[in-house]
Amino acid sequence: MAFIVFEGLDHSGKSTLIQSVSKELKKRGKEFVITREPGGTDLGEKIRETVLNPYDNPISPETEILLISASRRDHIEKVIIPSLEAGKWVICDRFWPSTSAFQGAGRGLPAEQVKWLNHFTVPQDITPDLWILLDMPVSEKEKRSQMQGHSSDRFEMQDRSFHQRVREHYLFLAENDKTSWFILNALLSPEELTSQVIEELSKRKWLNS
Repeated sequence: MAFIVFEGLDHSGKSTLIQSVSKELKKRGKEFVITREPGGTDLGEKIRETVLNPYDNPISPETEILLISASRRDHIEKVIIPSLEAGKWVICDRFWPSTSAFQGAGRGLPAEQVKWLNHFTVPQDITPDLWILLDMPVSEKEKRSQMQGHSSDRFEMQDRSFHQRVREHYLFLAENDKTSWFILNALLSPEELTSQVIEELSKRKWLNS
């Protein structure tokens, strides 16, 4: 059993990698749930739609972080804790580092306030076993966004400096906790990325039992 979180800029390949890794876990007979933030519950998905939709009435950074934190708490109570208690792996697309990166570094909310809110929202015993960061230059994120033709959400519409601050904060978190973070080069092929993740899980002896 393990609690693994995938982080990174939009279009870094998190969703594709999560699906590939989950297939490998299934081959090994592991029980798991795949979930995401904001989202993961009925309430969370409604909040996700509100937070990401750029055509709704503008919301302040303070309102944004409170909505995301409410979604996270509901997600922890209804999905993450029950799954871990049932002995299942939890594979999550984003967790509290996204709040530190996007609302803290990106939006410019005070770091101490963001840290306090993260601690208030997440119980101390709910700590991921591994953070997987898919890192890539902001220019690559912009290139992929144009190629995929995705409609812009509230975060996609931010300028390059916003996403650069987000990327730098992710790298800061990872560099300061190298035991818990595993940095991947998001420019690699999906097959290479999957192989590196499975190798890392094997090194940690999580696939042995």
